[in-house]
Amino acid sequence: DGKDDAIVEPARIEEKITRKRSRPRRPKRNLPLALQGLMGEANLRYAKGETELAIKICMEII
Repeated sequence: DGKDDAIVEPARIEEKITRKRSRPRRPKRNLPLALQGLMGEANLRYAKGETELAIKICMEII
């Protein structure tokens, strides 16, 4: 009789659910406001496809 196969006990459902272990978060790097602005500018330039200019701006930050 196939009806018994469709019924799943709640304990079995809990066994199937596995929790994903979260990684410990890295501390956020705090940049001065001037450098945060430059990072934003570099990000925008990269997003627009101006990769060479974005790289130059990033090198300034470093």
